[in-house]
Amino acid sequence: MPITASAVRAAALFAAVLLFAVPDIVDAQRVRGAEGDDEPRGRPTPTMRLSLFEGLGEAQACIDEEDFACARERLDRLASTRGLTSYETAQIYRAYGALHIAEERYPDAIAAFENLLSQDDLPPALEQSTLYTIAQLYGQEEEYERALDALERWFALTESPSPESWAAKARFLYLLERHADAIAPARTALRLYDEQGRSADEGLYQVLQYSHIELDDFDSAIEVGKEIVERWPRKQHVVTLAALHGQAGDELVQLALYEAAFEAGWLTSSAELTSYAQLLLGAEIPHRAARVLEDGLDGGAIDSTPAGWQLLSQAWLLAREDERALPALARAAELADDGEIDLRLASAYATQYRWQECLDAADRALERGLERPDEAHVQRGSCLVGLGRLDDALQAFRTAARDERSRNVANRWLEFVQAEARWGQRLDSMRNELRELERAPPQRR
Repeated sequence: MPITASAVRAAALFAAVLLFAVPDIVDAQRVRGAEGDDEPRGRPTPTMRLSLFEGLGEAQACIDEEDFACARERLDRLASTRGLTSYETAQIYRAYGALHIAEERYPDAIAAFENLLSQDDLPPALEQSTLYTIAQLYGQEEEYERALDALERWFALTESPSPESWAAKARFLYLLERHADAIAPARTALRLYDEQGRSADEGLYQVLQYSHIELDDFDSAIEVGKEIVERWPRKQHVVTLAALHGQAGDELVQLALYEAAFEAGWLTSSAELTSYAQLLLGAEIPHRAARVLEDGLDGGAIDSTPAGWQLLSQAWLLAREDERALPALARAAELADDGEIDLRLASAYATQYRWQECLDAADRALERGLERPDEAHVQRGSCLVGLGRLDDALQAFRTAARDERSRNVANRWLEFVQAEARWGQRLDSMRNELRELERAPPQRR
C-alpha cells in the first residue's frame, strides 16, 4: 500500500490545535460584557460603584487602542481602591485578563481569570463565561487536561450547551488521545449545527475523522472523509480519503482519487507522485506509471534516488519497453552505494544479449561490494560464455563454486562450459582434418 493511515494522523493534531483561536477570546470577553451576562439566575444582581464602572470603560478603551501601559495604569489604580466588593474585584480581574490576552500573555490571563473565580457570590453568567474563556486559554497553552476540566465545569452550569462547546470538548478529548470519548461530542456538535442551520468548520469534521482512524474504524473515517471532500474539495482531504480507501483495500477507489488529485495539479511532492505511480503499477497501468516517474525524475519533482530509478525501470519492463528500462536501471546503479543494482543491471544486459555491457556491470558489482559476491561470479561467468571466452568463464564459475550457496549452479555451469569446450575442440579437430584433406593432392586410380 503506497500510503497508510498512519501517514495522515499527525495532521489531525495540527488541525485541532489551530482551532483554538485566541483573538476570539478577546472578542468573547467584550461581547459578553456588552450583552449583560451578569443577569441574575436566582441571585440578586451585584452592584458596582459608578467610578469603578467608568474606570473599567477607560481601561477597555486603552486596550482597544493597544495602549497597554495606559490600560495597566488604569487597572492598577482601580485595584488599589479601598473597600472593593467581591463582584468589583472580579470585574477588575476580568479586565486584567482581557489585557493579558491582548498582550498575548496567556499564563497571566489564566491567573487573572482564576483569581476572578475565587471571588465569592459570583453571578452564574460571569462564572460561566470565565470558565469557558479559561478552557480556551488552557487549550491555547496545550494544557488539555486543565482545559477539559474547566470546560466540564462550564457544562455543569449550562442548560443548553452550544455546538461550539461540544466541538471544543471533542477537540480537547482528541488531543488527550481519548479518541473513543471524542466521537460522541463531535457528533453532538455536528447535529446541533445542522439543527440550527449552520455549518461546522472543517476542523471538527477532521477531529471526528481522525478519531475513527485512531480506532482503526476506517469505514466510519471514510464516510466522514467523503463529506469533508464534498464540502472542502482540497488536496489534503482528497489525499487523506485516498489513503483511507487504500487502508480499507479499495485500491481502485484510491487510484481514482489520486487520478483526480493528479489532474488537479495537487500531487507535487516526490512521495505523492511516487505513490501515484505505485498505484498505477498495482492497477496494471505500467506505461502511465512510467511516464509519471520519468517526468518527475527528469524534472526534479521526484527525488533522484536509486529506488526511484529502479521503480521507473520496473515500470518500463512491465510496459514491455525493455530498451527504456535499461538506462533507468543504469542510473539507479550509478547512484547506489554498493554493487547490488550493478548486479541486477548485468542480468538485464544478459537478457538483451549485450554481453560486454553485462560483463562490465558484473565487474563493477564486484568492485563496489556485494552481500553475495558468489552470485556476481556466476553472472560474470555467464557473460563470458556469451562472449565466447570459455577459459575465463571456467575460472569465474570455479570461484563461484567455492561458496556453498552457489556451488550447485556453478557446477552445472562448469559442466556446460566444459562440454562446450570439448565440443569446440572436436569441431576444431574436424575443421583441421577438412583443411588437411583440401590441401592433400588427389590420389591416382
